[in-house]
Amino acid sequence: WYQRRVRGVQHTVDAIFKTSAAESSSIFYDLNFEQVCLGFAGLFALGAVANTGRIWFIQSASCRVVKDLRLNVLSSLMKNDMTYFDDKTSGELVNRLSADCQLVGDVITQNVSDVLRSFGQSFISIGLMVYVAPDLALRLLQLCHLLWLLPILLGKLSAALLKNCRTI
Repeated sequence: WYQRRVRGVQHTVDAIFKTSAAESSSIFYDLNFEQVCLGFAGLFALGAVANTGRIWFIQSASCRVVKDLRLNVLSSLMKNDMTYFDDKTSGELVNRLSADCQLVGDVITQNVSDVLRSFGQSFISIGLMVYVAPDLALRLLQLCHLLWLLPILLGKLSAALLKNCRTI
Protein backbone atom coordinates (compact mmCIF):
# COMPACT_ATOMS: atom_id res chain seq x y z
CA TRP A 1 0.00 0.00 0.00
CA TYR A 2 2.92 2.35 0.68
CA GLN A 3 4.35 2.02 -2.84
CA ARG A 4 0.94 2.84 -4.32
CA ARG A 5 0.84 6.05 -2.28
CA VAL A 6 4.37 7.02 -3.29
CA ARG A 7 3.36 6.57 -6.90
CA GLY A 8 0.31 8.75 -6.22
CA VAL A 9 2.54 11.55 -4.88
CA GLN A 10 4.88 11.15 -7.86
CA HIS A 11 1.89 11.37 -10.18
CA THR A 12 0.81 14.63 -8.54
CA VAL A 13 4.28 16.16 -8.82
CA ASP A 14 4.60 14.95 -12.42
CA ALA A 15 1.21 16.48 -13.23
CA ILE A 16 2.51 19.88 -12.15
CA PHE A 17 5.72 19.73 -14.18
CA LYS A 18 4.30 18.33 -17.44
CA THR A 19 4.37 20.94 -20.16
CA SER A 20 2.21 19.51 -22.91
CA ALA A 21 -1.52 19.08 -22.63
CA ALA A 22 -1.27 15.46 -23.78
CA GLU A 23 1.08 14.54 -20.92
CA SER A 24 -0.78 16.54 -18.27
CA SER A 25 -3.27 14.99 -15.90
CA SER A 26 -6.69 16.42 -15.21
CA ILE A 27 -5.80 16.98 -11.54
CA PHE A 28 -4.65 20.56 -12.22
CA TYR A 29 -6.88 21.13 -15.26
CA ASP A 30 -3.97 21.40 -17.70
CA LEU A 31 -2.26 24.29 -15.93
CA ASN A 32 1.46 24.86 -16.21
CA PHE A 33 3.86 25.19 -13.29
CA GLU A 34 3.69 28.99 -13.07
CA GLN A 35 -0.11 28.98 -13.00
CA VAL A 36 -0.16 26.37 -10.23
CA CYS A 37 2.34 28.42 -8.21
CA LEU A 38 0.26 31.57 -8.69
CA GLY A 39 -2.83 29.66 -7.61
CA PHE A 40 -1.10 28.50 -4.44
CA ALA A 41 0.19 32.05 -3.80
CA GLY A 42 -3.38 33.33 -4.11
CA LEU A 43 -4.59 30.61 -1.76
CA PHE A 44 -1.94 31.55 0.82
CA ALA A 45 -2.81 35.24 0.47
CA LEU A 46 -6.47 34.40 1.06
CA GLY A 47 -5.44 32.46 4.17
CA ALA A 48 -3.45 35.45 5.43
CA VAL A 49 -6.44 37.75 4.93
CA ALA A 50 -8.69 35.26 6.74
CA ASN A 51 -6.23 35.03 9.63
CA THR A 52 -6.08 38.83 9.86
CA GLY A 53 -9.87 38.98 9.98
CA ARG A 54 -9.97 36.30 12.67
CA ILE A 55 -7.50 38.24 14.82
CA TRP A 56 -9.43 41.50 14.33
CA PHE A 57 -12.74 39.89 15.31
CA ILE A 58 -11.18 38.21 18.35
CA GLN A 59 -9.59 41.49 19.49
CA SER A 60 -12.89 43.35 19.16
CA ALA A 61 -14.69 40.57 21.03
CA SER A 62 -12.04 40.75 23.74
CA CYS A 63 -12.60 44.50 24.15
CA ARG A 64 -16.35 43.98 24.48
CA VAL A 65 -15.89 41.17 27.04
CA VAL A 66 -13.53 43.32 29.12
CA LYS A 67 -15.92 46.30 28.95
CA ASP A 68 -18.88 44.19 30.10
CA LEU A 69 -16.80 42.57 32.82
CA ARG A 70 -15.63 45.94 34.15
CA LEU A 71 -19.19 47.30 34.13
CA ASN A 72 -20.41 44.27 36.08
CA VAL A 73 -17.58 44.57 38.61
CA LEU A 74 -18.15 48.29 39.08
CA SER A 75 -21.89 47.87 39.49
CA SER A 76 -21.36 45.13 42.09
CA LEU A 77 -18.82 47.33 43.91
CA MET A 78 -21.29 50.19 44.03
CA LYS A 79 -23.92 47.91 45.58
CA ASN A 80 -21.63 46.90 48.45
CA ASP A 81 -22.06 48.20 51.94
CA MET A 82 -19.76 51.02 53.11
CA THR A 83 -18.06 48.69 55.59
CA TYR A 84 -16.64 46.76 52.62
CA PHE A 85 -14.53 49.79 51.69
CA ASP A 86 -13.11 50.04 55.22
CA ASP A 87 -11.17 46.80 54.73
CA LYS A 88 -10.11 47.29 51.10
CA THR A 89 -8.00 50.13 49.80
CA SER A 90 -8.98 51.95 46.64
CA GLY A 91 -5.65 51.04 45.00
CA GLU A 92 -6.30 47.34 45.49
CA LEU A 93 -9.76 47.62 43.97
CA VAL A 94 -8.56 49.64 40.97
CA ASN A 95 -5.66 47.26 40.39
CA ARG A 96 -7.93 44.25 40.51
CA LEU A 97 -10.42 45.95 38.21
CA SER A 98 -7.84 46.91 35.58
CA ALA A 99 -5.50 43.93 35.61
CA ASP A 100 -7.77 41.00 36.33
CA CYS A 101 -10.55 42.00 33.94
CA GLN A 102 -8.10 42.46 31.08
CA LEU A 103 -6.44 39.12 31.84
CA VAL A 104 -9.74 37.26 32.02
CA GLY A 105 -10.99 38.82 28.79
CA ASP A 106 -7.79 38.01 26.91
CA VAL A 107 -7.66 34.44 28.19
CA ILE A 108 -11.28 33.69 27.33
CA THR A 109 -11.21 35.11 23.82
CA GLN A 110 -7.73 33.83 22.92
CA ASN A 111 -8.47 30.31 24.15
CA VAL A 112 -11.78 30.18 22.29
CA SER A 113 -10.07 31.41 19.14
CA ASP A 114 -7.27 28.86 19.43
CA VAL A 115 -9.69 25.99 20.07
CA LEU A 116 -11.89 26.89 17.11
CA ARG A 117 -8.86 27.27 14.81
CA SER A 118 -7.41 23.94 15.97
CA PHE A 119 -10.70 22.11 15.43
CA GLY A 120 -11.08 23.64 11.98
CA GLN A 121 -7.53 22.71 10.98
CA SER A 122 -7.99 19.19 12.35
CA PHE A 123 -11.21 18.54 10.48
CA ILE A 124 -9.86 19.92 7.22
CA SER A 125 -6.58 18.02 7.57
CA ILE A 126 -8.31 14.73 8.34
CA GLY A 127 -10.72 15.30 5.45
CA LEU A 128 -7.87 15.91 3.02
CA MET A 129 -6.00 12.88 4.35
CA VAL A 130 -9.04 10.69 3.80
CA TYR A 131 -9.51 12.15 0.31
CA VAL A 132 -5.87 11.64 -0.75
CA ALA A 133 -5.10 8.31 0.92
CA PRO A 134 -8.06 6.66 2.68
CA ASP A 135 -6.27 3.51 3.81
CA LEU A 136 -3.27 5.45 5.13
CA ALA A 137 -5.59 7.89 6.93
CA LEU A 138 -7.45 4.97 8.51
CA ARG A 139 -4.21 3.49 9.81
CA LEU A 140 -3.10 6.86 11.15
CA LEU A 141 -6.44 7.47 12.87
CA GLN A 142 -6.18 4.04 14.48
CA LEU A 143 -2.80 5.06 15.92
CA CYS A 144 -4.10 8.39 17.22
CA HIS A 145 -6.12 6.67 19.92
CA LEU A 146 -2.99 4.94 21.16
CA LEU A 147 -1.12 8.24 21.16
CA TRP A 148 -3.89 9.86 23.21
CA LEU A 149 -3.93 6.96 25.65
CA LEU A 150 -0.23 7.23 26.52
CA PRO A 151 -0.35 10.76 28.09
CA ILE A 152 -3.47 9.81 30.06
CA LEU A 153 -1.80 6.74 31.52
CA LEU A 154 1.41 8.63 32.26
CA GLY A 155 -0.58 11.41 33.94
CA LYS A 156 -2.35 8.91 36.18
CA LEU A 157 0.97 7.27 37.01
CA SER A 158 2.49 10.66 37.82
CA ALA A 159 -0.49 11.56 40.06
CA ALA A 160 -0.18 8.25 41.90
CA LEU A 161 3.55 8.74 42.44
CA LEU A 162 2.97 12.30 43.64
CA LYS A 163 0.32 11.07 46.08
CA ASN A 164 2.74 8.44 47.41
CA CYS A 165 5.44 11.10 47.86
CA ARG A 166 3.05 13.30 49.82
CA THR A 167 2.05 10.52 52.19
CA ILE A 168 5.67 9.63 52.99
